[in-house]
Amino acid sequence: MNKSENVYQSGQALWLDNINRSVLLNGWLSDQIQSKKIWGLTSNPSIFKKAISGSDVYLSDIQSMSWLGYTSSRIYEEIAVRDVQDAVDLLHPVYMDTDGNDGYISLEVNPDLANKADETISEAKRLWSKLNRENIFIKIPATIAGISAIRDVIAAGINVNVTLIFSIERYRQVINAYFEGLEKRIEARKNISNIRSVASFFISRIDRVIDNQLQNLVSSRQRTDKHPADLLGKIGIANALQAYQVFLDSTSDERFRKLAAKGGQLQRPLWASTSTKNPDYPDTLYIDSLIMPDTVNTIPNLTLDAYLDHGSTKVIDFSKQVKIAMAHISRLDGLGINLGKVTKKLEDDGVKAFSDAQKELLSEIENLRLEHGRGLNPLSENIATVLENLDKEKFYRRLCTQNETLWSDEEKKKKEIRRRLAWLSAPDESRKIVDRAKKLFSQLKADGYSHAVVLGMGGSSLAPEVYGHLATKLGGKSPDGLNIQVLDSSDPGQILDIQKSIPLEKTVFIVSSKSGGTIETISLYSYFWKLLESEKIKVPASHFVAITDPGSRLEEIAKKKNFRAVISANPDVGGRYSALIEFGLIPAVLSGLDGYELLQRAKLTELNCEDLVQTEWNKGVALGVLLGAGYAAGRDKLTLISDSKLTPIGAWIEQLVAESSGKEGLGLLPVQDEPHQDASYYRDDRIFVYLSNVNEYGGWVDKLIEYGQPVIKMDLKDTLDIGRLFMVWEIATATVCSIMGVNAFDQPDVQLSKDISSKMVREYKVKGELDFGEMVFENESVCMFSNNDSFSKGMDQEEILEAFLEQSGQGDYISINAFLARNDKNRKLLQRFRERILRKYNVATTLGFGPRFLHSTGQYHKGGKNSGLFIVLTAFHDEKLLISGEDISFGALINAQAVGDRNALLQQKRRVLHIHFKDNVFLKYFLEQAL
Repeated sequence: MNKSENVYQSGQALWLDNINRSVLLNGWLSDQIQSKKIWGLTSNPSIFKKAISGSDVYLSDIQSMSWLGYTSSRIYEEIAVRDVQDAVDLLHPVYMDTDGNDGYISLEVNPDLANKADETISEAKRLWSKLNRENIFIKIPATIAGISAIRDVIAAGINVNVTLIFSIERYRQVINAYFEGLEKRIEARKNISNIRSVASFFISRIDRVIDNQLQNLVSSRQRTDKHPADLLGKIGIANALQAYQVFLDSTSDERFRKLAAKGGQLQRPLWASTSTKNPDYPDTLYIDSLIMPDTVNTIPNLTLDAYLDHGSTKVIDFSKQVKIAMAHISRLDGLGINLGKVTKKLEDDGVKAFSDAQKELLSEIENLRLEHGRGLNPLSENIATVLENLDKEKFYRRLCTQNETLWSDEEKKKKEIRRRLAWLSAPDESRKIVDRAKKLFSQLKADGYSHAVVLGMGGSSLAPEVYGHLATKLGGKSPDGLNIQVLDSSDPGQILDIQKSIPLEKTVFIVSSKSGGTIETISLYSYFWKLLESEKIKVPASHFVAITDPGSRLEEIAKKKNFRAVISANPDVGGRYSALIEFGLIPAVLSGLDGYELLQRAKLTELNCEDLVQTEWNKGVALGVLLGAGYAAGRDKLTLISDSKLTPIGAWIEQLVAESSGKEGLGLLPVQDEPHQDASYYRDDRIFVYLSNVNEYGGWVDKLIEYGQPVIKMDLKDTLDIGRLFMVWEIATATVCSIMGVNAFDQPDVQLSKDISSKMVREYKVKGELDFGEMVFENESVCMFSNNDSFSKGMDQEEILEAFLEQSGQGDYISINAFLARNDKNRKLLQRFRERILRKYNVATTLGFGPRFLHSTGQYHKGGKNSGLFIVLTAFHDEKLLISGEDISFGALINAQAVGDRNALLQQKRRVLHIHFKDNVFLKYFLEQAL
């Protein structure tokens, strides 16, 4: 039994005089409660100022509320309410086990209302309603106005912690106000047995002032008392003992007995300000000296640690000590020290101190609020409109209940949506995935593996790519983590590049496909299996892990081939929302990242559905509101700016947003990794998001804001913070899709391209060649195909390209769909080509490598707004790199996919120019020289 438990049996409860988000998140507070070291908590504006100013754990909440246009005072209140609610929920078992005597936390009314009784009453009622918990105290200062308010607040059925009591006279008034409140409630024939109150009597502050006066007397030798120094450090305790005598007297008279007969509870004295300010005094002085039945002692962290280590648990001899206390108090008059004046000044100073702390905190929050909202001025009216509409539609409640009608009213779609929402609970449910991943990691390391290659497309590859990249570039992984690479292409050059970069005998291939039938994934698996066999690897199966939905073709293959591991993924999570389930977490843990911490970071921003106001300013919901406001303002080009080490995050966001929103002629077009232009250059169809870890492009972003572009800034603290960012964007995407009126969880136009590509492959197997269709231009190096019939005869390839791009105008975008190897050389080449297009035509540009983008922006291309101009680039491939078991090479496959996607675009009446390079030398020349 610890000392706190021991003293609790004697009738005194130790409460912690502190609260902050960190101890709520890291489990420390829960441990203190469960181990019975503390029985309640208190808070005040000074405590919250220290918590919020001294930690970055609140910055995300401040940012999201700033985005929504909250005032600084509302931001502070929402933060305080959230912390208090979270703490009080941890304390509720204590409340139940102690029959409502303990297990409380206090939240103070605005200290600026200390001398305004009516406003204090209104504020107390409002906070009580907002907190919506039974084990809460509303804290009211014991000013003259406060005394009046306490009576009416108690009568309203609200628990009250009366704070800033210094004098015995004021304490008697507090007791009377409590009694009057209970009596009013009885007169109204209402229950009083559930009303609790404590009276917070401040201790060490009195000694700090009195000791200073005593020291002055000792120094000046101007005294009548022979030994004034022996009163040092004793008056605060003496004053408290006098107060306890008043408490005993009040509870033994006829008035209280009548109240008790009706169920009235004791208003326990609470000893506050009990940390030792003078280092010459024992650090547990104000605990050891005030152990008495039916009391509370609220103490800060360091004093609690000291008490638990070496404090006393002995109940004081009150009858003896109170006599000594009375003698100490009586000596003050002879010394010319007026205790009444001291306590009155302390009361005034206490109110001012809390008020000043709150003002300082609000000033700090206001500065942050202005900074976070600085780039959102162009959207302010639209944000307000979106928020109003969401409130009317009861969006927050419906989101928390996972109401599928947020995204569709069609019965067939609603059924599918219901099966796609399990990602919302991933931060809690995915810990078992981490457990399994860690076991797999240990096995792989024991068997000598050093590398892993993820074979997958879209949602199966993009999150692993982010994890692997950040683990390498930002750190945060264990030193023995596997080197993770992603192969999401059927381009033979890219396949060979990966093959050359890995030691086959030390590489595990993670074959990752939700459907289990993705053509690229299955083809790559077949290729590397055969490669291992050809390299005389004894047991190829030990080099393969499958991640797929239950019952898929891949699961069947993996079990038949006896893969090292066959991992069934949650079928109720769509691929693009799978970053925090098996498809993302297995590679993350294998790379050496802490999967549990990734989930804990994600949990920081999951929906808090116990409080719908907090759902409103959830970071993901708030981001969704901003994107929806931008969309309503015609800003449908979501331009993603990333610090150089964060670039792959943009590709993940690109897929999530494009594939979720781009349908029915609607959607946000992600513009990722676009070359930067002068800030004055951009049109008003943009909304920018800046993903930063070192503010690499902060100066340019500031210029964008100066030129009236809306900019949303998002920081990544470290690699593991990506768990939070993933959750934020998943919630944001679901939110903005609901605002736009589209189903975030289907991809109706993706299959069209797959079907046409499959037909092209079948025809190739029969004919031995691809049908590229009717050309608009051909020479020995290049041929061109287009649905544009306005090209003049005699135009060369560059003139055709320019004539095609001249069609672009306000609101359009130009998409470069490059079915080429995704490597640094091609990326730099295409980015220079892209920049020339951007400068010349002043429309948004996107760059996607095929077939990768088919599983990303491909849905938007065919289902979103028909405002795109598509440049499809393909190249000559030899037939050497064959797909095992198929009568087709990877080179033929990627070109079949390109033609299939081109034809799908044409079928959707998109503007397309397909350029096929017969000569790869000319490809480089053309892309360097064109435009």
